[in-house]
Amino acid sequence: MNKKRIAIYDLDNTLIDTEKLKELRSKRDWKNIYDNFHLSYLNPKVRNYIDKLNKEIFIDFIIVTSSPKIYAQKLLNFHNFLNTSKIIGYHDTKLKKPNPEPYLKAIENIGSFDEIYIFGDQESDFIAAERLKKILKQKIFKVGCSWYFKCKYSYLDREITLEEI
Repeated sequence: MNKKRIAIYDLDNTLIDTEKLKELRSKRDWKNIYDNFHLSYLNPKVRNYIDKLNKEIFIDFIIVTSSPKIYAQKLLNFHNFLNTSKIIGYHDTKLKKPNPEPYLKAIENIGSFDEIYIFGDQESDFIAAERLKKILKQKIFKVGCSWYFKCKYSYLDREITLEEI
């Protein structure tokens, strides 16, 4: 039996390296952030890996970010990556990660599935995933994406490095 798997991806420093925008993001200086998207980086190996996963393994995917949705859409468009409207952003939920509410919002219109793979780089991504697991009582796999920065969390189900993809 083929399992129905869905993916939930974090955006910043998981899909796209936005470390050079960190200071502007902390100031919420959105105009300057948009003008400096060229400082962000999408590794071609990450692009190919995510595209392959979405085609071959997952029946659906959603991006859950602590950033505003418009920022996420513009950043993805800048990199011509993952053309999707399935984004849960900062203003879409009252509670934020590490609360599981953004993940619950993400899956509410997916339909049936057997497993969720949550890709992230921050502890809040994985705490929220663990809390979601307790609510749904389904298989949830926490995948630490260490292709831009090292994930240092011992409770991950899997860590992926750039060398592996």
